[in-house]
Amino acid sequence: MEYFTLNFIADNKETGFVFPQTIFNNPKKFNPNPVLLANQAIDGVYPPDNILPFDYLELNKDAKLTDLMSSSLRGNGFLISQKLKTILEEANIKDYKFYDVKLFDEEKEIKGYCYFHSASCLRNYINYEKSKFYIGDILRNYIRDLGFIPTKFDDLEKHQKDLPYAQEVVCVKQFYLSNSFPFNLDLFLIRAYNYDFFISKRLKEKIEENKITGVLIKSIGDLIKTPALA
Repeated sequence: MEYFTLNFIADNKETGFVFPQTIFNNPKKFNPNPVLLANQAIDGVYPPDNILPFDYLELNKDAKLTDLMSSSLRGNGFLISQKLKTILEEANIKDYKFYDVKLFDEEKEIKGYCYFHSASCLRNYINYEKSKFYIGDILRNYIRDLGFIPTKFDDLEKHQKDLPYAQEVVCVKQFYLSNSFPFNLDLFLIRAYNYDFFISKRLKEKIEENKITGVLIKSIGDLIKTPALA
């Protein structure tokens, strides 16, 4: 299997020379903290539909509309157009939800956007003994080898707690996927000291064929290794 990372393009001619393209702002009424509510999805618990964390988004000054847009809430999803939503609905994706949003350009409401939110967490499908980890700084620059062979994610978590806070972190050099990994998925997050959105070659080609704007797709090299490629 061949995978790629999916992200937004930031601060260029296509998106407008501003970052992020949209900001969460609600000057008219109290809004529950959107970050805290949205982060519930990491554990598979989504905010109730009647407590929308995305009820007021504002297009940043000089920003341009694209099919995928950067926002001041980042980490679990993307603000997307109806065109991109249709593509994702047809793809094989699990553990996600679409949220209705209200997007404004000053006082004018912009229709046709929603928030794609993922609770994907596939860290239990990693063969930790065959994967490669190291200790790096907060920019992921190499400091030294991990020093032991982990057998599960909790081993890495325990080791991270013993490292100097905000100075040294566990980093991933290569994930080795287990045989039970759901290889048919088109989009997923692993969430084991890596928080990239990974997409399949099939979804990559679909995005390119439909000329989806605002996306940044990159090759991951040998970051992910599958049993078939061992």
